[in-house]
Amino acid sequence: AFTMSVDELRGAYPDTNKPEGKYAQALMFGRSGQYADSIRLMTELIKSYPNDPYLLFARSEIYQATGQGDLALKD
Repeated sequence: AFTMSVDELRGAYPDTNKPEGKYAQALMFGRSGQYADSIRLMTELIKSYPNDPYLLFARSEIYQATGQGDLALKD
């Protein structure tokens, strides 16, 4: 999902109540500049899946994009 376009994500993961749909929605938010929403969803997912490296990496990328490198390093 990380390399998919927004349109591909919407089509592939329409159910945002499922974890994979929530992940896709978080990626879409991040790509559209809605960083706070993206970080919020990623954080919710990380609470449920704290050892998932993809979630941690994705959230760290969003932190980097928003100039929050210190938080990115923690992920």
